[in-house]
Amino acid sequence: MTGLVGKRVEALHLHKKAHLTSKEFKKYHLAYLESRIPYEKKDKKIIDNIIAEISEEADVDYLRLKSKLLALNGNHKEAFEILEGQDEKDVFILKALIHLLAGSYGSCVKQIDKAFSEQDLTPRQELSTRALKARSYFNLGFRNPPRDTTIPFSGAPDMNPETLKKAWVELLLAWDLANQLGYPPDVESMIDIFIILGIYFSEPGIIKKHLIRLAEIRPNASIIQEGLLQVAMHLDDRTIAEEQLSRLPKTLTNKVNKIVLTFRKDKKSEVVNLTSEILDDLIKEKPANYDTVIAIAAECANVLFMHDERNRFLEVLHTFPDSKTLIAVYDYIIQVKQELLKKPQALEKLYGVYKEGYKNYQILAQLFYDLNPYERDSAQKIIEVSGDIFSERDLLDNEYIILCQAKATTQDWNGVLETSRKAQIRFSINPRFKAFEALALDLMQA
Repeated sequence: MTGLVGKRVEALHLHKKAHLTSKEFKKYHLAYLESRIPYEKKDKKIIDNIIAEISEEADVDYLRLKSKLLALNGNHKEAFEILEGQDEKDVFILKALIHLLAGSYGSCVKQIDKAFSEQDLTPRQELSTRALKARSYFNLGFRNPPRDTTIPFSGAPDMNPETLKKAWVELLLAWDLANQLGYPPDVESMIDIFIILGIYFSEPGIIKKHLIRLAEIRPNASIIQEGLLQVAMHLDDRTIAEEQLSRLPKTLTNKVNKIVLTFRKDKKSEVVNLTSEILDDLIKEKPANYDTVIAIAAECANVLFMHDERNRFLEVLHTFPDSKTLIAVYDYIIQVKQELLKKPQALEKLYGVYKEGYKNYQILAQLFYDLNPYERDSAQKIIEVSGDIFSERDLLDNEYIILCQAKATTQDWNGVLETSRKAQIRFSINPRFKAFEALALDLMQA
């Protein structure tokens, strides 16, 4: 039970105790061995030690465990050889896992489809196979499957939405099944891709619903609690985000999240104080969004006439590689807040910095959202900026709407048609893209 609520170390201790006090029971030994497998952070040496413990065992359950351990350590051929001659109904999930670990994602899907057509799966087996199938489709949805990289919620440039939609369908089926089963441990292996694809396909409410339930069941599982925080921050659900930050360790990343949340609540003085407290750590460790946090702290300090703090933040910004764009965006925001009527001139100045070749994500986002998609010259600039954004990431649904409108304003009806249809692959339930498509087709035929 402790394993289910996220107390991994305690679960390991209890499994060990059960095994040592009842060595005649195989199930306790197998449970203890399973509890030692370092799934979250692969450790070849630990896995080798477990293999060595069962090297002389000929029992079929030990052989299957050995096969899985060998596959986890990259010995896929040997892992398959151990399974030769065993009844297919007992090893089809393990074979699918080995295919997945070997990077044979198409073979994994075929293995699972074969099982669905030939085997009478229990609900628990169906959950495991759908989880593996979703992971395979996820990897097949990239030109180069991601390895230890951060995937933007809007999507990476090399993602294939048609293939990833198949992964999302499997995930929806798997999570509904997991809910019926009381969320067994398998779900944790799906959390990362569930969050990524849920937001990629603009269905974050589904993720939030399941993660809230799961977080209540397993309050000590950090992967679940951190996942719920990610979703809450993306949705700007401040109540849940506050709750999660109060539960999670006060890491530097979570301190950054705290500052962003505080800024959204317009607590400027607190933003300045919180940023000042961790400024040296931000400079040294550079967690995600470190430069953005320092920039918004400078903005808040300026509004509050806290000039010493503002100048300190700006001095730090000047030391960063992207200082030109960071300062340009800061100056733009300050000028617009002071003189709203001069926003067009400030925006043109910011666009000038962009045209000089300074194109990091802050300036691209600021221009994309602040330029007017209903004004022809501004709309043309949005289209230009979108090209640089696409080189780094895909767009969110609201960003595709802006781009469609910009192309409509410039009367690029082929562009509207292409963009709206591309968006509909991911956001089929959003009626605005269908409307853009219809408008483009109508005007192209006029």
